[in-house]
Amino acid sequence: MKNITKYQFVLVGFLIIFSVFAFAINSQSIIQYTTQEDEDEDEDDDDGDDDGDDLSKALGLTAIILFGVVVSKALIFFIFKFTRKLDDTKESNITFKKNMKTFFMKTRKPLQWIHYIAGSTALILLFIHGFLLRTKSLSRTIQGILTAIILTFYVFSGIIAKFRLFKESKNFKKWINKIHRNFPFLIFIIIFHLIHLVLED
Repeated sequence: MKNITKYQFVLVGFLIIFSVFAFAINSQSIIQYTTQEDEDEDEDDDDGDDDGDDLSKALGLTAIILFGVVVSKALIFFIFKFTRKLDDTKESNITFKKNMKTFFMKTRKPLQWIHYIAGSTALILLFIHGFLLRTKSLSRTIQGILTAIILTFYVFSGIIAKFRLFKESKNFKKWINKIHRNFPFLIFIIIFHLIHLVLED
């Protein structure tokens, strides 16, 4: 029990430090906005250098696509849950439920690993995107930072659920699972950040 407690303490401490580090990286844009508000546009007409903005936008878009891949696992899971509620008196429903169950059980583990890898990679790319992006719009900068913080929390909620941290508190566990499995909320955040990227163009 003591080893588990230590493990939980270390991991939660790491998550807190990582969150602060992520916020600090993404806050660079705000500092840049307040200190360089009157500077010329990022792209230099002489050398055509966009100071990493194109790369930043590409990374941001890639992160959103990867979060879309993350959603695929949840989508298949919700479809599977829906099929379990179908009427068993109809032959077509029975066949569909059987096929869906077979498909879900065969793809469950691979999708789980894809879910972990895609989510972690997307979060890393999101931080790099925030570090490289330079914008003179304070509102868009704040929008990007808020999205990054929310997505970071979303990923960390999955880590907490996966490693069963705070399992002594049933209410907290239910709250974390409810947040992480909130499919509409994740879709909203993805669309929100996608709008942020489009507006930057």
